[in-house]
Amino acid sequence: MIYKPHQNGRLLEGDTQFGKFRIVWNDQNEVVEMTHEPREPKQPTGLSRIAHGAAGLAKATLGIDQCSESTQANRRAICKACPLVQLDAHGDIRRCSECGCWLKKKITLAGEACPHGKWSSERTGDNNGSK
Repeated sequence: MIYKPHQNGRLLEGDTQFGKFRIVWNDQNEVVEMTHEPREPKQPTGLSRIAHGAAGLAKATLGIDQCSESTQANRRAICKACPLVQLDAHGDIRRCSECGCWLKKKITLAGEACPHGKWSSERTGDNNGSK
């Protein structure tokens, strides 16, 4: 952070993990200028995506957090119609070419959601799935 005199009083500038900011006070300690430039949120790293995927694969394999058969069928139909999804030799869903999700297992998990908003988590009804 930088704290120094300014033509209108005092200036404080800084650059944090949340973004850059600038505050100017006058001689009566009144804020006369305040700006903030937020940083873009960081996308999940490759390692966090791998860890999330491995946990999901383990849950699906062990039968933990399973969603209903009707939810699985609905998700499968949505994925099959999506142009981003790669199909296997038998015409079944395989993987999303955009985010890399392995869909055969992902669609079985109640707590998962499509990161592109195509289908939501069975538990919360949100579209905040991880990539």
